[in-house]
Amino acid sequence: MNGTHAINTELISYRIPHLKVATPAVAIGGGALILAVILGFIGGWGNFMHAYLAAYLFWFGITIGCIALTMLHHLTGGRWGDVIRPLLETGTRNLILMFVLGIPILIFMRDIYPWAQPYEVLSTKLKHQYNMWTNPAFFIVRFVVYFLILGAMAVGLNRKYRLRDEMAVKNPADNTGSFFRFVSGPGMLVLFVVITFATIDWAMSVQAAWFSTIYGLHYMAGQGLSTVALMIIVIMLITRQWESNRADHSPLINAETWHDLGNLLFAFTMLWGYLSLSQMLIVYSGNLPFEAAFYKARSVNNWQYIGGAMIALHFFLPFSLLLMRNLKRDPKKLIIIAVLILLVRQIDFYYQIHPSYADGLPGKTDEAHRVMSAFGWHTVQNILTPVGIGGLWIAFFAWNLKDRRVLPAPAQEVHHG
Repeated sequence: MNGTHAINTELISYRIPHLKVATPAVAIGGGALILAVILGFIGGWGNFMHAYLAAYLFWFGITIGCIALTMLHHLTGGRWGDVIRPLLETGTRNLILMFVLGIPILIFMRDIYPWAQPYEVLSTKLKHQYNMWTNPAFFIVRFVVYFLILGAMAVGLNRKYRLRDEMAVKNPADNTGSFFRFVSGPGMLVLFVVITFATIDWAMSVQAAWFSTIYGLHYMAGQGLSTVALMIIVIMLITRQWESNRADHSPLINAETWHDLGNLLFAFTMLWGYLSLSQMLIVYSGNLPFEAAFYKARSVNNWQYIGGAMIALHFFLPFSLLLMRNLKRDPKKLIIIAVLILLVRQIDFYYQIHPSYADGLPGKTDEAHRVMSAFGWHTVQNILTPVGIGGLWIAFFAWNLKDRRVLPAPAQEVHHG
């Protein structure tokens, strides 16, 4: 992935074809969400909101992954980003959709978070934690602030990208990439801080009185993995469309491109595995009951089997397969791994969220608000909610993808990191 090469400015003519997935995605996604809501009214609104939160965190993370990988490529360069960067920049526009889809979490936070219950029904342990930070009103304020910061970053990246594109058409020798490099360094730091606090608020706090110092970093590593996997699938769809139109895409997307993306997938797989193990070792070495509660809840009620499957399917299987150079250069095989990773990433969020509700929320002891087993009828909701949110996400992405160039407007030379 190292070296320097000149980019033929004719590549600017490569445009992403119309993938024709927006309308079906809206129909499938909207239908799945409506059905999930109906099941929520029938079987308990709490169960629906738990499934909704897990699905929301997955698709929000892919949106954030688009922002992070865009800035990472501006900092490092590299052939791996030449093709996917316009796709990533398009994905950042889905932030407005995720803001809208996050509103139900604010409205129904009492069905999700133990600290959001009325003070009089909180346990003694939770009453000690009750402070300004866990105040529902302040939770809403932080939610808005997170999106304002992330939105400013996404708008800045997209606006400067369009400016660079237009200037390159008029003068291919012009290079405005210094702006991206200048803002991406501090931007990565700001993004890390924002996502750390956001994941503490939205995800970690569902487990009463538990915390992890690397929770935010672990979340970002997993969502970087999800984003790369999704981009591999999108590029496969694009190349097939080109092939059906008998367009030669070999100067732009070839075996080296797939190899680089496979290496990136491999790197994020290792990072996710390392951080997952590190979190467990930190908790184990601390040997504190309130820290062990997270893993205790996931060692009963059949969750231990899902945990074992996650170790095998989320780490060891993709890690072993991605060691093979020939596999990473074969898009038909690489896309299978990408699909597998997306599936296990969503399952990972169920593993992170659902066991926390095994004892019910304070003041909500009816069975409709309890999750007694990893395998129940609410599994249908756990399938419908990510399909619903994902359908809307993909449709919004496809609409914004029209007429985007595949390759960023080139300068005279691009240095690969």
